[in-house]
Amino acid sequence: MQSLNNLDTIVTALQSNAIGIFPCDTIWGLIGRACPTVGHTINQLKQRPPETPLIQLIYTPQQLADSTPTLTPEHRAAMAKHWPGPVTLILPTPTGSIGVRQPNFKLLVDLLSRTQFPIFSTSVNTHGTPPCIDTIPDTWIQAVDFAYLDAAPGGHAASAILDTTQTPFQWIR
Repeated sequence: MQSLNNLDTIVTALQSNAIGIFPCDTIWGLIGRACPTVGHTINQLKQRPPETPLIQLIYTPQQLADSTPTLTPEHRAAMAKHWPGPVTLILPTPTGSIGVRQPNFKLLVDLLSRTQFPIFSTSVNTHGTPPCIDTIPDTWIQAVDFAYLDAAPGGHAASAILDTTQTPFQWIR
């Protein structure tokens, strides 16, 4: 594990499919480039079933254009109402759904503006255990490629989740 405190260095690491710990708008996040290989590795680290979906963090809703071409005006209204902010929307895609959040936390927004690609994010914890809220155990720090520990997360609770794949939309958490 490397302690990285420069966002440009973290962007380079993410471009190379590195996985790290980063303060998010909600709680500590386990982050990596949104691609199948990284998603599989994150799920292995968390001891989650491999098919468990991960939330994608985006800088701008325009990053969703290719994966969510059939969004309705109601979907766009939900995005406008809840973003940026700590609400994850489950949006329909041609092949299923995708969980997405546009955060409103300066450090994370700065990182996302530099990546120009969505990043996976999930809480730092083993599947089925409470997420790390205030401190990160050394075992997690040693398990990842990098950790940015120079700032604290923006909140103390996981994001709310709104499922927009059904009508009416349903709050999951």
